[in-house]
Amino acid sequence: VLKEVLNLQHPTRSSTLTILAFTFGLAAIDEFRQSAFPDRSGTWMDVLLDTSAAAIFLLIAAAKWRKRERTG
Repeated sequence: VLKEVLNLQHPTRSSTLTILAFTFGLAAIDEFRQSAFPDRSGTWMDVLLDTSAAAIFLLIAAAKWRKRERTG
């Protein structure tokens, strides 16, 4: 996955799902950690927001990769 991103290669479907799953997992861990502190709150809405942001980034990146592939 990292090799595809660093080489600016169009990621495969499985690597895209891996990126989203990693983002979801990391966001969930972070929200769980935040909920351990009384002055912080951990919510599933924040997890969904983080995961949605990653999905939007991947959509934008995919559009740029497709454009670059068409123009050569």
